[in-house]
Amino acid sequence: MATTKIKDFIKEPARVKEYIRDIKDLLEDRSLGLADIKEAMTVVEGVTKETEYGYYGTTEGVTRKDAGCGMEPVPFNIPVRTGWWDPKPLRVNISQCYADFEKSILQWCNVKGIDKLHIDSDQFVIFIASQLEKTIHTDFNKFAYFGDTQASNVGSGSGNEQLTAGVAKENYNVLNGLFASFQSFITSDPSKRVTITENAQATRAAQLALARDTAFKACTELLDKADGLTFASGSEPILLMTHSMATNLSRYLRSEYKNEDTLTKMENGYETMTFEGIKVVTHRWIDEIIKRDFSDGTKWNNPHRIILLDKSECQLGVDSLSSLSDLEIEYIGGKDEHVYIKAAYRMDFQRVMPTTGAMAI
Repeated sequence: MATTKIKDFIKEPARVKEYIRDIKDLLEDRSLGLADIKEAMTVVEGVTKETEYGYYGTTEGVTRKDAGCGMEPVPFNIPVRTGWWDPKPLRVNISQCYADFEKSILQWCNVKGIDKLHIDSDQFVIFIASQLEKTIHTDFNKFAYFGDTQASNVGSGSGNEQLTAGVAKENYNVLNGLFASFQSFITSDPSKRVTITENAQATRAAQLALARDTAFKACTELLDKADGLTFASGSEPILLMTHSMATNLSRYLRSEYKNEDTLTKMENGYETMTFEGIKVVTHRWIDEIIKRDFSDGTKWNNPHRIILLDKSECQLGVDSLSSLSDLEIEYIGGKDEHVYIKAAYRMDFQRVMPTTGAMAI
């Protein structure tokens, strides 16, 4: 099988187009981790600025005792709430020096036990796909969970000043994701808030010193506080929580009540169990992001979090799932040789029924 220099391969438009198609197919098969997101929220395709979302509520009280002729009709008003998606344009624009790019590929081959990279084989496709999958997947999830238009660094003097110094705020301030939306909700309606006292401790060590029943009490209170529509017919209530809360809950139930329904790890990295009939969903990645990117140097910003939500109404809108893997690859020669990989998509997060659920923080 012939071996081709990567730069020569990238210069050939017909071959690039063929390989991009192969890469796109591979990325779409893996779904870029969207199956992961679907554990906690609903993904809606075809979203544009002109796309409307909404819901209609239930009705009752229209049946009366028959009063005979002349009986007055009863008004029939169906409650409706609508809104408009506002998807934010997102772009992947990766630039890497060709020499470093080639070095990365050769190192990957070495790790995988491949003696020599054959561009004409599928190895190049798998290399690019594996790298892009992890990168775009992580960025996509960060926006979905931690996106906050007020995100800013500690000590910056503007925004919410929650990001660790040195963390690029552009990695978070594109849109309001799940956590920011629920924090706004409990700020406007404090009756839906449950306070986790350990979050307010002055040091990381003190924050980690959870009481045995912290998560148990928080979950119980969340179920009591939530709007009844959270559990209505057609809803999909779940308890999404940091891994710290999930393990605290699981260990307490096992110790106190001999409950053997412990956390079960799923293929996509999420772990699940049930609490009072409600599915519990967690992922260690959530805790890792908080500890890495949300610290003032002494303590973390709310390292323990639980959201009781209706998954059907927490909606993540994208223009098209295929746009997440709509790639461009090009090589620019000259004095500074660079390889460029580009992709673009739009996304937004909306709560269609913003009165449901509750949050412990």
